[in-house]
Amino acid sequence: MATAWYRPGVVPKIVKSWKVQVQVGIELDVEIWSTTCIVTNFKEARCPTLLNPANPSLSGVSKFPYFPVGGPEPDVLPMKDSHPIMGFVSQWGGMDVGKGMMFAANTVDGMIHLAGGKELAANLKLQLGGKERIVEGQAVWTNGVGDYKHLIHTVPPFFDNSDDDHSENRLLQNCYQTSLSLATDRLPSETDIRIASPLLGAGCRGFPLEEAVFHCAEALSDLNMTISTAVDGGTNAIKGLTLAFGVPSQDIREEMIKAFESRINFTEV
Repeated sequence: MATAWYRPGVVPKIVKSWKVQVQVGIELDVEIWSTTCIVTNFKEARCPTLLNPANPSLSGVSKFPYFPVGGPEPDVLPMKDSHPIMGFVSQWGGMDVGKGMMFAANTVDGMIHLAGGKELAANLKLQLGGKERIVEGQAVWTNGVGDYKHLIHTVPPFFDNSDDDHSENRLLQNCYQTSLSLATDRLPSETDIRIASPLLGAGCRGFPLEEAVFHCAEALSDLNMTISTAVDGGTNAIKGLTLAFGVPSQDIREEMIKAFESRINFTEV
């Protein structure tokens, strides 16, 4: 959850960084930053692109007053009922968000849609190409909002919401891999691509922290083929690719550092 609303003056700082060579001449840098909010307070990381964890309909929370943690994404809007004091309120509640729910301002996707408004909504509708939703684990590209020039919208799966015990794990890892591959495809003339990212899956998608961190580390440890294929397949000038995680919680940062150092063959910077 963002803490910018009560700590507006805190400057983001890099906590840890690593480097790994993914192929000859191309390096992946992974950075962990402290920040109050990756959407509104991450300029110091110098990332033109943000990895946004979206819902399958790419609608942000525009369809809902708030969103259920762990899903599934509701198929229909909640109906409104008359209340003697507050007027009309939704069946999901009125003034307070219920347990297991998040307001738009509690989520990266919600804040991105609040900032992007109708223009972003129209752009994402074009990306859907007439479909109602995109597949979990996939990603689409749009122009950015706020401090970001570009947005990569990827759809993490809901935790423990599949008959296949391992499908959501693979899909969560795919989010990182397809997003980085998409970035190298869309920015072939960039020599150094920097992407800001939250920890995917740990918010509305309902993954326990340990699971979200583990699958993030697994995805990054298996990026070599993803990046190499994307770069080799075109006329890219890419020399470096950076994934900068903006994390408000110290506990989560420490968990990520421990997982990365135990599972990935990094060289500490």
